Amino acid sequence: MRTRWSRGSSAASGVSASAAGALAYTQVQARAIENQCYFIATNQCGIESHGTSVGEVHYFGHSMVVDPWGEILLEAGEAEGVYLTDIDISLVAKVREHLTALNDRKPELY
Repeated sequence: MRTRWSRGSSAASGVSASAAGALAYTQVQARAIENQCYFIATNQCGIESHGTSVGEVHYFGHSMVVDPWGEILLEAGEAEGVYLTDIDISLVAKVREHLTALNDRKPELY
């Protein structure tokens, strides 16, 4: 993520198959805030049978788009679908002006 950020990326994405539920919200919002970019998180939905002692796994779904402040702009439900939302790329620069943590890093020290 930091390499993409240093090259000017305004968005990042992550793909998962999580059954974690509400914990996923916090994680996705944290990734957006700490990287000062939009974060697009897709998550598997539905039920999958593994045919082992694990049994059926109920995937959470709820794919989402989160802005650099951590606000959820779009949240899908638990069913498959195609979702669209608008994002304001200029917001990334505004956030980075206010939150200077990434510019203040000292990578030569670690």
